[in-house]
Amino acid sequence: MLLFPNFSKVYGKETRDFDIPTYIIVPKATPEEIVQILKNAAEKMANDLEFIKENRKIFMRLHYVDGDVVTKSLLPDEIADSKPSPKKCGW
Repeated sequence: MLLFPNFSKVYGKETRDFDIPTYIIVPKATPEEIVQILKNAAEKMANDLEFIKENRKIFMRLHYVDGDVVTKSLLPDEIADSKPSPKKCGW
């Protein structure tokens, strides 16, 4: 079995954990019924104890966030933070 390295062992004890978001994106015209099926499946998978156990073996943590929360709250903040401002660029 291939295991990913433990970051604290490789980079030192002061290394922080970091999130790697994974999104399920569908076309705008996707029927709401399909969107709900995908949302429910993703949430069920992220909360499945066996899935969580297997992911811990490769040092992965899971945290489900509903798509509405992402698009209305988290994503706008991420976009705002990623836009270069004159102050950030030293202008």
